[in-house]
Amino acid sequence: MKGRLTSSLNILDFEGDFDDDSLRRHLAAFFKLKNQGYDHLELSFAKLTKAMTPQLLPLAVYARNLLHEGFEVRLILPDDYKLRRLFENTNWAYLIDPRSYPKTQIDPTSHLPAFLYTNPTEQYEVVSKTVHLVLKSLNITDRKQIQAVEWSVNEVVDNVLNHAKS
Repeated sequence: MKGRLTSSLNILDFEGDFDDDSLRRHLAAFFKLKNQGYDHLELSFAKLTKAMTPQLLPLAVYARNLLHEGFEVRLILPDDYKLRRLFENTNWAYLIDPRSYPKTQIDPTSHLPAFLYTNPTEQYEVVSKTVHLVLKSLNITDRKQIQAVEWSVNEVVDNVLNHAKS
């Protein structure tokens, strides 16, 4: 079902499948509300029918960045149980609305939740969890392959600390 975003004052209500167009419309609405002088918005995904990481993770990260700028996003989780659990287990809910939703305590077996890290110690933890999960899910036995995977993950997460300025 094609996604539909409606708004009333500083309340955004989304219904349907969340796709690339939905992400663009949400980001534009966030920007517009902030420029209109609001300091918070309510984001309802109660009627959400489908969500995927490539679209929801950027929205979550943008919402978290707004929080650092003094603009708060309050999240209403999907009514659908599986989608609600997805928001909680992937840390999307925590990133969007950390005052209402805690970090996931799930020990990932096949997927990693989104992690926040701000220093080399936290970066090391993210790399370790990522490499551990990759090794569990792939049949890598050659030590050089393991080193290549670890180096690649380290490079990506290190670039965030060195170049993202967030």
